[in-house]
Amino acid sequence: MAGELERLRRWKEEATEVLLGMQDLGKALGLPLGTRITGTLAAETAKCLKAERDEAHAAIDRVRSLHSQDTSLLLPGEWCPACGDPVPCSTIRALKEPAGGDGQ
Repeated sequence: MAGELERLRRWKEEATEVLLGMQDLGKALGLPLGTRITGTLAAETAKCLKAERDEAHAAIDRVRSLHSQDTSLLLPGEWCPACGDPVPCSTIRALKEPAGGDGQ
């Protein structure tokens, strides 16, 4: 009996740590207490968040690439979000176009 009680105590301790970790994850995601963060819906949400992050990183990489390549035709009042320098106009056009635009 004492062995069973010890096993259950350890299980409860481990389960409590998992639950606290799940609460921390929910807080980090800005979810209200009680929102389910496991299962298919949670996995799909995580995939969407990852895709958004990947798209943002790709846009940042495009801006950095254009910024480093084009030093002509600076537009007054426009500034590079990456470095704070004035931005070339092709960089601004790229920012206003959807990803994969031809830039024209």
